[in-house]
Amino acid sequence: MKRTIRIAALALALVLALGALAACGGETRDVDVAAVAADLTEKVEFPEMLTLTADDVLNYIGVKPEDYSAFVARIPLGATSGDMIFLFRAASSEGKAAIAEKLERYRAQKLAEMNNYIPAEYDKIGAASVRTDGDIVWLVVSADQSAAEAAVLAHVR
Repeated sequence: MKRTIRIAALALALVLALGALAACGGETRDVDVAAVAADLTEKVEFPEMLTLTADDVLNYIGVKPEDYSAFVARIPLGATSGDMIFLFRAASSEGKAAIAEKLERYRAQKLAEMNNYIPAEYDKIGAASVRTDGDIVWLVVSADQSAAEAAVLAHVR
């Protein structure tokens, strides 16, 4: 009887410990997307950029305000550059999926625009991808893509 109780207690302790570890692994760091964008533009050179408002993001990208709690969105002033910065803190898992879908659609649209127009910009956009980490969804396109990704990942991981 004592042995059964010990085994049951040990099994319960193991289940609780594994549950605690799993919960810790799913936690998201509190990421300030404005600070990420500031650090990114300090470390990586971008052309002159236009900062988009929430209305612009809705109209150009299709991302709804209820899908995010914070964002930074910048596109180049000139039509000949494929550079872009999109950083969103998703408000929910559904919002995260919606944002990622809209950003990928926007990236594909810009890729199609640059095809046979400016090959270097086409390649630059083609090298980037929509990424998610915790509740952060982002798309950054830069001439120095690896440095741009490293700058963002330093904050989100």
